[in-house]
Amino acid sequence: MYKKVLIAIDTTPEAKQVLDVALNNEAVKGATFQLLHATELPGPAMSAYTGYDFNFDFERIHTAAREKIVELTKGSAIEDSAIHVKTGMAADLIVDMAKEMGADLIVVGSHGRHGIRLLLGSTANSVLHHAPCDVLAVRIKD
Repeated sequence: MYKKVLIAIDTTPEAKQVLDVALNNEAVKGATFQLLHATELPGPAMSAYTGYDFNFDFERIHTAAREKIVELTKGSAIEDSAIHVKTGMAADLIVDMAKEMGADLIVVGSHGRHGIRLLLGSTANSVLHHAPCDVLAVRIKD
């Protein structure tokens, strides 16, 4: 049913739950996968706004994240060349990448928060409302 799937995960141990649900879903058999990890760090624009020097070694941060994700995806249908690590607002990066690749399904994790936490927004909620395609939100079991 789905041919191009974008899986968005972080580097926490719970990311494996999202990956397992995404890859073992009958509706994605034969699909191609792209995997995105978004690192949300303040950058130069935030430094100018706050007056604080946010000086991060983005290359080192991206390399460490990629290493964790490569280990997590070892033996799966995700090829190393399909792993993307980017810095920015996670929801924006996910939606933009889905549009760029012509995804017909986005898979994200969700902690299933309610009340004030939901009002403050979450990555999964934002993706759901702005995605150009179907979204599968995988409930994370803590």
